[in-house]
Formats: sequence, C-alpha cells, structure tokens
Amino acid sequence: MYRLLDAGLIRVKKSKAFFGCIIASLGIVIFMLISNYLDYINYDAQIKTSELVSNYLPMIGMFIAIFTGLFVGTEYSDGTIRNKIIAGHSKINIYLSNFIISSIVAILFELIWIVVVLLVAVPLFGKPIIELNQLLITCFDSIMFIIAYSAIFNFVSVLSCNKTISAVSCILLFFIMLGITVTSVNIIQTPPTVQRGGLNPDTGEINFEEVENPKYPSESKKRFYQAIVDIIPMGQAFSLGAGLDTNVYMLPVYSLSLIIIFNGVGTYLFNKKDLN
Repeated sequence: MYRLLDAGLIRVKKSKAFFGCIIASLGIVIFMLISNYLDYINYDAQIKTSELVSNYLPMIGMFIAIFTGLFVGTEYSDGTIRNKIIAGHSKINIYLSNFIISSIVAILFELIWIVVVLLVAVPLFGKPIIELNQLLITCFDSIMFIIAYSAIFNFVSVLSCNKTISAVSCILLFFIMLGITVTSVNIIQTPPTVQRGGLNPDTGEINFEEVENPKYPSESKKRFYQAIVDIIPMGQAFSLGAGLDTNVYMLPVYSLSLIIIFNGVGTYLFNKKDLN
C-alpha cells in the first residue's frame, strides 16, 4: 500500500488536473475577495470572514469530481492499473490507494482556499467570529463529507475504465446531486403562507392578504427531503456553507456510512472486474 500511495502522490505532483483545479480555485477566491471588497468600500457592506471561508464548500465537489475522474481515469488510459496488478499489488489495495490519494488532494483543495481567504480577508474584514465548538464540528463535518465525495467519485472512476467517461460521469453526478439538493432545500424552505393580491372593484386598488400556501409540504415530506439534504455530500455542503438548520452532529455519521458503503461495494466490484 505504501508503494502505491508513494507512486500516486508522485503522479499528483505531475498531474495537470491537480494544478488546473488549484488555479481555478484561486481564480474563484480572488474574484470573490475583490467583489466583496468593492461592496465593502462602495456600499459599506458587512462582510464576514467566516462566510467567505465557507463559500467554497458547495463548490468543492466539482473540483473533486474533475480531479478524481481524470486522475483515476488516466490510470486506465495509460495502463497503469494493469501494470500495478502485474507488479503484484492486489486490486483492493489499488482501489483504496486511489481513494486515499483523492481524499488527500480534496482536503488540500479546501486547505488552500481557507489559507488564501484568511491571509487576505482577515486584514480587510477582521477575524472570523465563531465559537470554538462550532468551528471544530464544522471543520470535522467538512472533512468527512469531502472524503465521502472522494469515495463516491473514486467508485465511479475506478469502474468506468475510460478517462473521458470517468470525468464526464463524475461531473454529471455532481450536477445531479446539486439539482437534488436545490430542489430539496426549496421544498423544505417553502413558506406556510403566501400573499395573494386582489383588485378592489370599488376603489380600484390592489389589496394583498396572507393565505395558506397550497404547496406547503407536510411534516413527513419535509423530514424526507431533510434526510436527503443531510445524507448526500452536496446537501451537507449547502447546510454548512449557508448555515441551514440541520443536526451537525449527525452529518459525520451519514458521511462515514457513504464512505463505508461505496468503498465496500467498490472494492468488491473492482475485485471481480476483468481488466484484460
């Protein structure tokens, strides 16, 4: 396993996907900081450093999908996986080494974002105001759902057998999770009442009144969609990044379950896979 990890990390240092994701992340963070600073000096906007740090959470899945899809998919295109098996490495170790490397890189993406934001935002907008216990649980939750992302995209990539299919499948899966999350959050946040306007025939004025929202979901329906948001990594990213109401202590449990399930099923299927 050590030799596989060592070889994989050497490949990361030479990976265009790795440096491309870092450059794209830096471009986004620079644009975000400049935009917020202009709002700060022109409109006296209240900018919170803690919110700038968490803005990356909903986006990081895209970069994990791109990197993992290309990095793992390239192993098939270059025949690296077949060479590893010929060298005597087990399929399980090959699968898990790719998962570990993807997780390390994904966490590195997050750390780079945090460091850049803090270096620039703290002098401009002040230190992030957050309680220690909240900071610790948010960091732990973030790391866990980032690793869960890696487990899911590694599962897709290892079983795809083609770099292009692998990358496209991972990116498509990211947007599917994004769509599911946005839909679920919108349903959960549906207001119980809406304003209805009507024309007063006597005065000609339009009057508004609060009426029950016919689309307001039942409690069971809200619990169902809340469970979806809590379980999938994109939903967790939204919850932590936007400060949505959720049980932050349960999120790592869901992430760990995804990690175990996808790695367990992935290693089983990859072990049965014919690579000839």
